[in-house]
Amino acid sequence: VFFFFSFALTAQNLAKVNYIVLPQGGSLEKNEVVVKSKLRVDGIDEELKKLEYELLIKNNKSFFYLISALDINERITRIAKMFAGKYDYYRDNDKKTVLKVIDFSGEKFNVLSEVDNNWQLTNETKTINGYLCYKALIQKKVPMKKTNNRIEVIAWYCPTIPLSYGPKEFGGLPGLILELHDDKIVYLVSKIDINSNLDIKINEVKGKIITEENFDKIVEQTHQNNMNAMPK
Repeated sequence: VFFFFSFALTAQNLAKVNYIVLPQGGSLEKNEVVVKSKLRVDGIDEELKKLEYELLIKNNKSFFYLISALDINERITRIAKMFAGKYDYYRDNDKKTVLKVIDFSGEKFNVLSEVDNNWQLTNETKTINGYLCYKALIQKKVPMKKTNNRIEVIAWYCPTIPLSYGPKEFGGLPGLILELHDDKIVYLVSKIDINSNLDIKINEVKGKIITEENFDKIVEQTHQNNMNAMPK
């Protein structure tokens, strides 16, 4: 992985950050939980390497989205997106909210939730491409799971890059997240560009906005309806 850094912090904190994804532990195909699920994932380790995400930062707001996915194998690419994520994330540090744009059951939902900045900061460090990073931990809720519905997410953030953002909904740390371990996926920064000449535009989200609680009820009701419609 090659990293390219260009720093010139401005009042607007204009930045463009790219991330690649890797399977946690080196392989999803050999992951014990995935193997037990009997999900056919042959080739997913290589497919994950083709995904690239971008994080745009401007005026205390950020936008995280998938920018590339080579659909050579449509089924395995779809599964790779399922693990790594295919939704758009809008984070507003001033309002302390995250808006996630989700495609579900043929509809698009704008789901709003409050940011969770309840990080556990540690003194553990490691160097990522010459930059000293610190480890932080946070608990993440797993939707639709009744028991043991939280997993631990690990972030490695860099205090010398004072931008409190990162992949997906995560942020609020005293530095940019260069590496994030979220369940079975690792997000690793591949390029950072911070300068006043960047032309960055974060569009406003169009359409109705609903709460995370209401969206969970819609998902649960849809699954229940599908179960009831199945032949007995």
